[in-house]
Amino acid sequence: MNTTEYRECNECNQTLTINNFKKRLDREYGYSHKCRACESVLYNKSIQGVIRIMYNSQKNNSIKRGHPLPNYTKDELKTWVLSQPNFNKLYADWINSNYSTELALSGDRLNNKLPYTLD
Repeated sequence: MNTTEYRECNECNQTLTINNFKKRLDREYGYSHKCRACESVLYNKSIQGVIRIMYNSQKNNSIKRGHPLPNYTKDELKTWVLSQPNFNKLYADWINSNYSTELALSGDRLNNKLPYTLD
């Protein structure tokens, strides 16, 4: 007897096993309506996701280049990014471009020989 449950993702319309969905006690069936993969993609396109990716990239690039890790937290980076006068326009342009990689948001340095800072 097979007791595996299946669900259809409301985003990609694939029928997947229930373990591909996050538990959500606030939902009728106890699981998210979107599969983990779709939720991940959607989160990565959100402002929170963009900042998380930016921060993790800065940490990884620092390690690769032998630089000290950023001297700020992800929350401090978020505060700084959201305070930039052109961030909302750049973010909207990226969304309107259908998430073009050419318009992807990133936080880079003015001098690649120096570590990341918020200056």
